[in-house]
Order: sequence, then structure tokens, then C-alpha cells
Amino acid sequence: MAMDINQSLVNGLRILLLYDTLTDRLSVSEISRRLGYGQSKTYRLIRPLIQYKFLQENPGTSEYSLGLNSLRVGFLAQRSFRLGSEVLPSMKELSSLTGETVVLTAVNGTKGMVLDRGK
Repeated sequence: MAMDINQSLVNGLRILLLYDTLTDRLSVSEISRRLGYGQSKTYRLIRPLIQYKFLQENPGTSEYSLGLNSLRVGFLAQRSFRLGSEVLPSMKELSSLTGETVVLTAVNGTKGMVLDRGK
């Protein structure tokens, strides 16, 4: 039973990680296709993510987007890095010198993540 719970957690996390700056809404069929799951399995995995507000269903579209607890966890993670507050003065100075927006990014696997912006 413990293995089933752990695997469900892993599968739920895989669903959450499908979302990025280019993908803010996904249908069950899209999630199923991207992860190679059947639609019934996808529905079972989505239910607790909705219950705990990591996903929310968008009315009238049958699509799901990240929920409030995803946002909360993201803000807490961002605070724990504190990179922006340490480099923000340098970013503002660089922006002032160049007249451009400065973006602090990090590489996460094969994707870049924006950590902070300075103008």
C-alpha cells in the first residue's frame, strides 16, 4: 500500500510539473497524452490535487490550472532562495546603466526559470 501512495504522489507531482510559462491550462486528455496515462487514472490523480488546491478547474472549459496552494508553495520557495534581494541592487544598477530590463534566471533541467526582474 505504501508503494501505491508514493507512486500516486510521484504521478501527481509529474502532473504539476507539466505547467510552465507557456502551459497554464491543461485538459485531462492533454495531461493523459503527455504522461502516457489513461484518462481514468488522470482523473483519480487530479482529484486530490483539486481537493488540496494545487489545481483548480476552470469553469466552462474542462481545463485545469494551478491553484492557490501551488502559488503559496511557490512564494515560500522563492522567499527561501532570497537571491533577488541580494542581487537586486546590482540588477537595478545594471538596468540604470543600460536602460534595459535585467532578468535573473536559473536553469532547471532543460528549462529556464525567472527568479526576479529589475528595471
